[in-house]
Amino acid sequence: MKPKKLKNLINRTRSALRWRIIEQTHNQDTIEIVSDRTERTHTILTPANPSPQNPLRDIEYLHELAHATLCETVHPVFSTHYFAADTPAEDIRTLTPIVRAASDWFADQWLMEHCPELERAEIEEHYELAMAALRRASGPVEAEVLYGTALMIAQGIKYLSKLNNTGGQLRDVVNAFLSVRTEKPTAKKMEFLINSLASPYTNLRVILGSSANWHIRR
Repeated sequence: MKPKKLKNLINRTRSALRWRIIEQTHNQDTIEIVSDRTERTHTILTPANPSPQNPLRDIEYLHELAHATLCETVHPVFSTHYFAADTPAEDIRTLTPIVRAASDWFADQWLMEHCPELERAEIEEHYELAMAALRRASGPVEAEVLYGTALMIAQGIKYLSKLNNTGGQLRDVVNAFLSVRTEKPTAKKMEFLINSLASPYTNLRVILGSSANWHIRR
């Protein structure tokens, strides 16, 4: 997809959103969206000082708009995740990488449907980076790395017909991603995926409450 067409897709996607969009900067080096279902706003946070070696790209911005679109058209859990007020902070820290990876699984399907050529190139690049990191890795990894790596490998298998050459805990997480079809997202699918992803790593599980908050069970 040519840059102008990608810009047009971003503008159309953004214009189709009903909630108010707020643009802010933050001190992180990645782009992030925070959707507030009470105020009906999407706050898009971009790096205040982006690295020249890693500039913000339009496809990354569109990825956040994909979360916002699914939030409005399917269910708020496809964007920002909220836990019940009495959830222990340690449990939130444990589950946050899992729920983020689960929502990215569905958001990237949206990108595949709207800009497949560009998204395939992204997946190819990320898959190769993940496999290179695996070859260098030794010992246990943090949850954020485990689930981010598994997501990239699962996407390579799903969209690029790569082989699943992983093993152990990583293979279990990859297979959990692949067990959930992304083409027709629902909140129940999200709940099932989160719990499937959590299974190899923790005994914590989630239940979606009536207020769209995640409740923890053990």
